[in-house]
This record gives sequence, C-alpha cells and structure tokens, in this order.
Amino acid sequence: MLAALAAALLLSQTSQPIPVKFPRPERIRYDGQCFTINGKDTIVYSGAFHYFRCPKELWADRFKKIKDAGFNTVESYVAWNAHEIEMPKDLDDFSHVDLKDLTDWLKMATDKFGLNVIIRPGPYICAEWDNGGYPHWLSVKRPEAAKGMWLRGDDPGYLAWCDHWYKSACKAIAPWQITNRGGKPGVILFQVENEYDYAGGSDTVHENQVRALTEDAWKYGIDVPILSCWTRQVRGSQDPVLSQIMDSCNFYPRWDIEGTRGSLQQVHRQQPNKPVMVTELQGGWFSEIGGLLAEDQGGITPAQIRNLTLYCWANGLTSSSYYMLFGGTNFAERTPPNITTSYDYNAPIRESGGIDGKYYAVKGLGAFIQAHGSELARTEPIDIKTQGNDPEVDIIGRKSSNGAIFAFIRNKNHADRKKGSVTILEGRTINYDLQAFDANVFYYAPGSTVGELAAPSALPMALIPVPDPVSIPEAITWTDDGGKAWEPTTLGQDLLANGIGDNRYVIFRSHYDAIPGSTTLWVKPMSSGAFVVQLNDNVLLPSGKVGSASLFDVSTQKPTGNDIRVLFENPGNPNGGAAMEAKKGIAEIYLVPKTTGDIVVTEWRVKRASGASDTGAIGTNVDDQAWETGNPSWINDNDAYGTYRAKVNLTADDIKSGTTRLVFDCIDDDGWVYVNGIKVGEAHDWSAQQSFDASKALHDGENVVAVLLHNNNGEGGITQPARFTKSASQGKSLTWEISKAFATNPIDPKPIALQGTPKRKHDPKAIAELPTAEPDALARWYGFHFATPATDGAKVRWRLLLDASGNGMIYINGHHLGRYWEIGPQREFYVPETWLKADNEVKIMLRPTDHGALLRSAQFAPYPNYAER
Repeated sequence: MLAALAAALLLSQTSQPIPVKFPRPERIRYDGQCFTINGKDTIVYSGAFHYFRCPKELWADRFKKIKDAGFNTVESYVAWNAHEIEMPKDLDDFSHVDLKDLTDWLKMATDKFGLNVIIRPGPYICAEWDNGGYPHWLSVKRPEAAKGMWLRGDDPGYLAWCDHWYKSACKAIAPWQITNRGGKPGVILFQVENEYDYAGGSDTVHENQVRALTEDAWKYGIDVPILSCWTRQVRGSQDPVLSQIMDSCNFYPRWDIEGTRGSLQQVHRQQPNKPVMVTELQGGWFSEIGGLLAEDQGGITPAQIRNLTLYCWANGLTSSSYYMLFGGTNFAERTPPNITTSYDYNAPIRESGGIDGKYYAVKGLGAFIQAHGSELARTEPIDIKTQGNDPEVDIIGRKSSNGAIFAFIRNKNHADRKKGSVTILEGRTINYDLQAFDANVFYYAPGSTVGELAAPSALPMALIPVPDPVSIPEAITWTDDGGKAWEPTTLGQDLLANGIGDNRYVIFRSHYDAIPGSTTLWVKPMSSGAFVVQLNDNVLLPSGKVGSASLFDVSTQKPTGNDIRVLFENPGNPNGGAAMEAKKGIAEIYLVPKTTGDIVVTEWRVKRASGASDTGAIGTNVDDQAWETGNPSWINDNDAYGTYRAKVNLTADDIKSGTTRLVFDCIDDDGWVYVNGIKVGEAHDWSAQQSFDASKALHDGENVVAVLLHNNNGEGGITQPARFTKSASQGKSLTWEISKAFATNPIDPKPIALQGTPKRKHDPKAIAELPTAEPDALARWYGFHFATPATDGAKVRWRLLLDASGNGMIYINGHHLGRYWEIGPQREFYVPETWLKADNEVKIMLRPTDHGALLRSAQFAPYPNYAER
C-alpha cells in the first residue's frame, strides 16, 4: 500500500498538469500567477459577508463599508437549510425552495456596489452554522443500511439530493456569473467543497463526491472556475473533471504567520498552473459557549491582520478573502451546540455594523491594492539583500514584469515597536517605524530608487456622542408548562416526525400509574440535549447521569394518576462530523429502580490484528497476559487493526438489577464488540457514544469484553472509559404528547423588580458563585417594555444587555434575537436598528438550571463609539 501511495505521489509531481478550460476566457481565466478578470490581471481582495446573518434592510450599510475599504470582491456561503426549510415530497419537488434573498444579495453586490462575488453553496458549508448548512430533514433520507458518515459521501441517494439542491442554487446563481454580465462585475468563483481534508472518508469517496458536485454545477449552468478548499485529492489530479478544480487554503494562524508560507508553497507546487489562493484568511475568530468573546481572544488584532495579509502577498498570494470581513449574528435557532448567538468574530466590520481599528487596517491595504494590484499580480520574488537590518524586522521583495519593486517589511515582535533604517538593493533606503507586530510595503516605480509607503493605515472617522443607556427597573413574569395545544407523539423518533425542523425547545407529557419499586426516571436523548422534568406540578432537576441518560428522583410520585412533563432543550446540530446526521428528540423515558452506579471497564490489553476477519482473540479462553496495555502507539497508524480485551466482575445482583448495558464514550474508528465471545454490536462513528445491550452474554463472575478495532487514520483506539450501566426496561407503555409552542402571551403575570446593571460579558468561572435555586416551572417567561431614545439624527447601533440564570430564547418586537446561555460568555445581544420601534417589547424564555430561571437585570444601551452621521 505504501508503494502505491508513493507511486501516486510521484505521478502527481512528475505529470504535466491538465490544462484548465475557460468557457469565457475574455471574462475570467487564471494561470499560475493570478486571475485575469475582464482582461485585467487582478489581485482578488475579498471578504466574507453572510447575507443570512444580517437583516436584509442592513445589507446596503455593510456593502458600502466593504466598497469604501477598497475591496473588489465579496464572498458568501449559501446555507441550504435557510432556503429549503421544509421537507420536499421527492427529488422533483422544489415548491419549498426560496432563493429570493440570495438573488437580491447578488444583485446588490454586483449592480449597486460593483463587487465581484465568490459564492460557496455547499452543500456542506461548516460556517459555525446549524447542521453545517444541511437541512435537518435530509437526515431522514439516510438509508438504514448506511454505515459511517452519509453526508459528504458518495452514496447515490445522498448525491441525488445534492443534485436536487444544485438544480435550484445553480440556476439562481448562473445569471449573475461574470461570464453572463457583459463586462460588469459578477460571480467569479463557485466552491463545491469545504475543508474536505478534515472530514473522514477515503480518497475515492472524496473524489466521487467532488466530481459529482462539479458535474452538477456544470450541468446547471455554472461556467466560472470551480473552487475547492483543503481538498488534496484535486491537486495535481489527472482526472478530466477534478483537474479543472482549483484548490485553496484556509489560514487562522493568529501570531504564527510564518507557518503559512510552507502551505502556500506546497499547494502551488501541487497545482502549478493555478494561482495561490486563500479562501479564508483570518479576519478574527468565533466565540464559544463557556469560552471568551471574540474580541477578548489573542492574536486577532489590527496589526495581526496587516502583518498576515502582507506576509502572504509577499509570498505570492494573489487571491484572498477575509473570514470574516463582517461576521453578523446567529439569529433565532441557527447556532450549533457550542456557538454563541453573536458571530461578531472581532471582524473588521463588527456585528452591529460598527467599525474600529481593524477596519482601518484593511482599508489601508485596500488602497494599496487599488493603486498597485495589477502590478503586484504579475511579480516574482527577488533577493532584497538587506544591510544593517534588525533581525526582528523581516523584509521580502517582489519585482513586477514592468520593473516595479515591492519591499514588504514587517515587525516580528509581538510586544515592541521597531524604528530604524535599512538599505536594500541598489542603494534604496527604507526608513521604517512599525508598531508591535505591524507591517507595511514600500513601492518603487520602475527605475526609481525612491520608495513610497504604499499601505498606510487609514485615519478613523470622527466619533460623535451616543445617548445614555436605558435601564429596565422591572418586568413581568409568568410560567409555562407547555400550554394547551398538544399532539400525540412517539418517543424514539426524530422531532421532524412532529413537523419540527428547527432547534426550538419542546415539552412532552404523559400520565401514568407508579410501578412498584421504581423511584428513578431515566430520560435519554436521541443524540444530545438537556432536560427539565415536572412531576405533578413539582419541577425536578437531574440527580445524576448514566451514560447519556439523565436521572431524576421521582420517589414523590403518587400511586396513580401522575402527570409528568419533560422539557427537551434542543442544543442544535453541530456544524461538522457524523453528529450532523443524528436524530433529535427523546429516545427513552423509563421508570427504573434507583441506580447503584456504573461498573467501569479498565486495564485494556491490546494485540495487533490482521484485519476485520481476525476474530481469533475475542473468546474467553485466550491468554492475554503478554499483550500490551493501554493504547499502543501503532494503533495510530493508518489502517491499523487491534484486539482490545478486558475482564470485568459482575455479580448476580448486578445483572438482575439491570447493570447490563455496555457503553463506550469513544471507539475510534470502527469496532466489533464481543462479551464472553458473543457479538453484542458494532460501532462505526468515533464522534458518538456507543451503547450495547449485553444482558444475554453476561454471567455471574468474571466476564471478558473484547473489541476488534480498526483505526482509519490519525489517533485511534479506545480513548475514553467504557462501563456497564443500568439497562432500563420499564415504562415503555406510556403514551406521550408533545407541545411545539410555548405561551409567549402572559398567563397570570406577576411583577418583578430588576436590580443592578448587567455586564456586557460573563466569566464562566463565576457560575459557581451563583446561588442554587429551586425551579418552579418547566419554563419561565419575563417581559418588559422600553422606549427607543432620541438620537439627534445620528445612526446609533444598539444592544440589549442581560444578566440571568437559566438557558433560553430572546425575542424583541416579535423577532427572535437568539439564544441565551447561563454559562456565557455572551451577555450583550445586538438589536438591529430596523427592528426597533418607538415602544419596544422584549420577551425572554428561560428554562431552569441548578441556579433557577431568574432575570436579574436588563439594560438597552448604544454601542460605544460606533455611531455615525
């Protein structure tokens, strides 16, 4: 196998690249140096602006800032799940597809603001967006027999649905391509995959999917160049389709920008007939639940973005797009489980549309590209031969085909300013003054020895006063237990079966008679999520966990006629990995005897295996004393197999009480699981917990657990503990109903005083300092009004600051502002100015945590220094 890989690598390095065909080369083409757009050699200077993260009424404001900063291109994903929310009847049903926002955004970008466009319609977009952009309903189409990841694969059924999506998306995009615009700006690139190198699956699977997506794009009218990013299978490919795709990099190096050079050079070596491009050049970083807000993170400063950009240009980059240029907001329920409502990203254009030092940094670079981009696009590296230079001041030279020289100079020191003078080739002198980690470029016209400082930072606009904040002294509050609109449902099915394709909270209810001896309620999600339980008007919080199941003490239940309600907090679907395909809802609700705890499987012994059929070491009569222990290093080799064995003692009482479910938190990547030589199941998803019923294989005394494990690539093995837990077996006959809507209108409201001023961010460590509180409802609402202050003609950008216990949702004037997480860090929520009225109504729904569901304080305030005339 290694010989075959070496031969393939040699072939890719020695074969001549297959020429790329350009249907309209007079409109757009490229070579090994740069793009030529409408006959002009071009440095593509772009940034990401996701139209679905910004109210439509504010698009023009964001576009104007992009244009004013000197950008010639803008980039956006197209989120499939934002355009086809409801499940179609079949592949030929396009009645639920609505792409008007996309076409309106393309029209505004190209016709009104004269920007070219890089479009990235997935089907997978990542983007810290719910389900990676896939509609939730797509998982229903997955065949029962499918193994491993179905999404991003080459299963014919999956590819048929990709064709369904492209048939709509491509037809909407095609008229806006630069090839159809008669010399006007338009779409210049169309991306078919996103960071595919980081996804599982073989080279063959990757090649098959990318080939199918490209052929679909062509079939439905796309004739601009096709793009992929971090998809190594297309680089140097001799395939007639894959060879037509240009692959690019994504870079988020923070301070370690020198590490980008090797990747730029490698990608160019592997596809020498294509220019060097970075689809995502670091424009900041996102904030995660329980982490730091973007602006509080290191290595994403105004100086860093200039240093990084100029360093990449100095090393031959001729096309780049900041991710993000404008970040925006994850309104409503579109956040994955670990992402904040804010997608500010500390981008050059902030979440509210405000601008600060980072914007002026990229605006200075934009002025440089406008003045010298065509020359820089056709340059070669030259040896500057500096004399008397500070070793922490780096200088890189490039020379254009007309003789112009560019001297890129940067301060490598993160903390100290650098000021001095250096002589470069032919007596040219550079006098530099660089702030910590700052950078610039000097331009020498053909034949001139006098350099021009070519990319000065733009000066900020004058700031104006902003109004005082509005404190909220009181609110009304009311409880919610699911309302009156209930529908029959069945546990163990995706919420889609109840017509729920988003990430809302839902409440289940049932009535039951107590089962003798059953004092614990076992509630298990289908994949992930948290629960609050209400039993006979008493709200319960979890008393413990067994695997992924939450346990609730129900010893206060009545002998008959119990009313039980369960709030399911849907955290959303992750933006990558196999869990995108996971079903959402409640898998099981059982009444069980009080749990006595788990029995942990320890002391794994490991031996190499020859393959999936090598089952000779899974039985009970195997001497494994000489085997290795733990996770041996060889299991991390690509395509490695090993047998893992462990011995566990269980008593007859353990088995009788139901401690018979074998749970693995991780089997990486594939596992065939045996207990006492009897196969109890298989695992083929390293990212998901695996659970097996071992009751029929166990006996009193010593039991042997064996796993025949296959690691595809990277780190592998049994990397987390395994255990025997309770296997619930009672309560399956309960009949359940579901409530899909909460009581947004006040029911028996009561006034509550709010005190103090909320902070704009929250330290997750402070959660431990909050007092515990007994919950009194499955969900509690808070409502208040406030008037929008006068602004004296200034455009003021607003935020809502909150401090509360509990997790939930925020609404203002009927708009879903986003999610609130008790753990933070976000306490400040951007309120689009177009959503405001003279009198504004806010409603907040919170589900209780250990600290209750309590709104402590609220404030409506302007963003500081973000106002404009």
